[in-house]
Amino acid sequence: MTLDPVVQKIVLAAVGLCLVAIVLHMISRWRDAVATARWREELKAGMEAVQLRQAEIRRLAERIVATSSTDRIAGYEVTRQIEAVFCEAQKSAEAAVELLKAHAARKGGNALLNVRTQQLPSGKWVAAADAVVVRPVSAGPDRAV
Repeated sequence: MTLDPVVQKIVLAAVGLCLVAIVLHMISRWRDAVATARWREELKAGMEAVQLRQAEIRRLAERIVATSSTDRIAGYEVTRQIEAVFCEAQKSAEAAVELLKAHAARKGGNALLNVRTQQLPSGKWVAAADAVVVRPVSAGPDRAV
């Protein structure tokens, strides 16, 4: 049985359209896979950058020997006032103070005075303090320990 030439052309056109649709679908999936792989690499790089920043903050914060919510630290004397330090919104008060310590250490301080924290309506925390350089008070004949 032979098909009408018009029917043959319609069948060939339908088969061609199906093949084009399959190829376009494969190309779309390939592009999605490439975009996903690129996104994962960017996310991984971003996470590594965040982890490096957090490690740097912890390392700097360890340089701070003392903090106080007042203008004095028992057992230490202030030898130099550096400047006020502030931190942006953090997830917790502890994270805000740790970031304050890192800022103070970057500026050359080894202690914080007048530490203040405040929770924002968003639930985030901000903090401020005065970065200073302190040294332990030596117990001399005129000073009691």
